[in-house]
Amino acid sequence: MSLSKERIFITGGRGFIGSYILLELSNHYPVVSLDYAETHPELEDLAPSSVKFIKADLNDTDSWEGFLKDCSAVFNFIGGGGNKRALQDPLWAYQAYVSGTRLLLEKSKKFGIKHVYLVSTIGVYPEQKGLLSEDTAPSPANFYSALKLVSEYILKESGLAGTIMRFSNIYGFTPLDPIQEGGALGNFLNSAIKGEDIVVYGKGDEAIDYLHIEDLKEMVLRLNKERINQKGVETFNIGSGKPMPVYKIAETVLDVARKMFDCPSRIKYKKIFSPSASGGNRHLSISNIVRLTDYTPQVSLHEGIEGMFRGYFNVSREEKGIGLLR
Repeated sequence: MSLSKERIFITGGRGFIGSYILLELSNHYPVVSLDYAETHPELEDLAPSSVKFIKADLNDTDSWEGFLKDCSAVFNFIGGGGNKRALQDPLWAYQAYVSGTRLLLEKSKKFGIKHVYLVSTIGVYPEQKGLLSEDTAPSPANFYSALKLVSEYILKESGLAGTIMRFSNIYGFTPLDPIQEGGALGNFLNSAIKGEDIVVYGKGDEAIDYLHIEDLKEMVLRLNKERINQKGVETFNIGSGKPMPVYKIAETVLDVARKMFDCPSRIKYKKIFSPSASGGNRHLSISNIVRLTDYTPQVSLHEGIEGMFRGYFNVSREEKGIGLLR
């Protein structure tokens, strides 16, 4: 497929989500990837020559603003690590999500960027079992979510055309990130691989929305196609629309693990609640993005977990001496 002459500018292009989207977009557009980190150096071998990688801080505009020239769209995937990382380094979090976003939008306006796609989080919503639409009043649960909400307001007030994407919990195998760290699902998968108890805090009845990264990719690409020429700023929930209780997630991980390899793990319930719990009980309405893109998520959690185990063992068995799958 011939590449478009217009370039895409991506921040956070070396992250779990950013790198996955980057590789797909690079099949269609020349891409400029900005990231302050040096993680995943192998990404440069996987990406085509049409991708330009820049190592720089978003707040250091002199090092990257010239690359915005001739770009048609900006995808802001900067950050990662959620509230845990934000609390570990509040200044970095503020600079990444607030001041960095403001500078990015200022330069985008300067160079006539057609559209800005901003990644936000469902954490801007209150925790509740009722359906959450894009019109639900925000009530950030933590520092990270509050900063993300501020970045949304900055985009809305910038005068640029944009799309706010409120992501649910994204998971899935990629060669660069076989098993993600943290979160209920990541903890359960890592425990199963190590043969340790899968720990569920409380009753495990808190429901979490997990969306497979392949479904996320398809939804983002279709959203770009539909929104690139639209004016104004619109917000979309992006998730599976099917939250699952934590105890059921644990049971699914264990069921898949026992069928695929010799997993001795058991589920262990602890009566105390996890102090690092990442708010569940947010039932997203995804009707708006489904209607716009004509796409509904295809990968079930069971299928996604199986793919993560299979991918992990395929890339790790020789390096880590882990036994073969059944």
